[in-house]
Amino acid sequence: MYVTIRPLLELHGLASRTKEDRIHLTAKMSGIEKDAANDWLHVALNELRRFKQRNGDHIGRAAFIGSANGVDAIAALRLFQIESMVITDILPDILAPIEQNIRHNTTAQEMPEAIDFVAGRDCEPVPDGCDLIYANLPLIMTSPDDLGTDLATTTLTDASAYERLAEGEDDPLVKWSLLSQLGFLFSAKRKLKPTGSVITLIGGRIPDDAIAACFRRAGMTFERGTVAMMRQSDEEYVEHYARYEATFTHDAFLFYDEAKAARILQDHSYAYPAIVDMSAEWVRDTLAPAALTAAEAWDHVRAGKHVAHLSYGFRATPGT
Repeated sequence: MYVTIRPLLELHGLASRTKEDRIHLTAKMSGIEKDAANDWLHVALNELRRFKQRNGDHIGRAAFIGSANGVDAIAALRLFQIESMVITDILPDILAPIEQNIRHNTTAQEMPEAIDFVAGRDCEPVPDGCDLIYANLPLIMTSPDDLGTDLATTTLTDASAYERLAEGEDDPLVKWSLLSQLGFLFSAKRKLKPTGSVITLIGGRIPDDAIAACFRRAGMTFERGTVAMMRQSDEEYVEHYARYEATFTHDAFLFYDEAKAARILQDHSYAYPAIVDMSAEWVRDTLAPAALTAAEAWDHVRAGKHVAHLSYGFRATPGT
């Protein structure tokens, strides 16, 4: 199946004059949302643009972890002059179509001198000396038995790969399913130059103190950049959030009744879905009347209603 990525790229001034701006998707690849502002890639491209404003347009070595369809790399190659690039995914059989998508949508002038496509978890297959490592990885840890469906790896990750990182039963990173993010950050820190940066995306369903604890434990300093409000994609997986909430969190993942949240944002002159130029704290406080637990969100989904969530982009660097 071929789909257009032009609306997404147009939001960031990256549409091509010479390329078709469309990609081929196989069954196991992440899809593209019909409304580009509902796509996690919208947050990713905004963070990459913020990185360019801060660091300039030259990158020696970049790694894109869990690319899933290649769009993140396509955009990066239009934003930056990249000498060497590594593209990974945990699913080896989608690397060839990812490569085809990138080459089909990238000019010869934009292509790096070296580009490699390798399979593996987190930054395991990435060489040392990276200036930038980008990832948007699944949050909810689950058993391998739940990872059999084609799109499961967009939302779910194998808990057994990260159990060793837990610090006791009361570990807040277990409570909020952040061990996989911690594992990624540990692996990224080993592959970065001392001056390198990580861009990672994390859903705003979990509290700030748990996110901060994750970065601190990885030995990284961090700053939140992008704050976006969007529809929950692949809504069938909200059930997994509800299960995790009941089993481990014993607290509430933060979802929103989409219709109520959209009305509140509109009352404050914000579109929905959209990147919001206010702090995450302001958005959460403002949208509190529309808040749902994961269990309540799953009830909404089963009733045919849409749910929404906050999405964050972070830049992190090795701590001193």
